Amino acid sequence: MAYEVIIRRAAQKQLAKLPLDIQQRFHLLVSVLRGQGPTAPHQWRNYGKLKGQKSSYRCHLANNHAYVVCWEYEKNTITIEVYYVGSHKDAPY
Repeated sequence: MAYEVIIRRAAQKQLAKLPLDIQQRFHLLVSVLRGQGPTAPHQWRNYGKLKGQKSSYRCHLANNHAYVVCWEYEKNTITIEVYYVGSHKDAPY
């Protein structure tokens, strides 16, 4: 089953400001999410479900933990929504 990945406008703007190698890792993550679903990147650095938030997940894009991606997924749908990509220190969790 292929999932639809929606990237919020704010996340797109944040992504454009990041280094090229981080942008490439983000696009790789999106392809994993599309093909395997919201829980597929379990082997990515610091992947996990966000505490206190029903269906939100996150993982880091760099070995130094500097960049993070956050996304939401509602059960029984095929839509994953990326709502944050950027600095770990500004992450919404």
